[in-house]
Amino acid sequence: MYSSFLLHAERAGERYGVPAHEILRKVSEAGYVGGQEDVIIDVTLQLVAEREQGATHI
Repeated sequence: MYSSFLLHAERAGERYGVPAHEILRKVSEAGYVGGQEDVIIDVTLQLVAEREQGATHI
């Protein structure tokens, strides 16, 4: 996990209401490397979509 991801994850988390640690975990699991900070928004939006799908199945 690259430290450069932290600030981007915190900003995306604040913007979309997703905890930064969840974003960082997904990014780490996917194996992204430094220089790919732009994928953090994609990962965050994926987490938001997963939450919304889960909420409709309650």
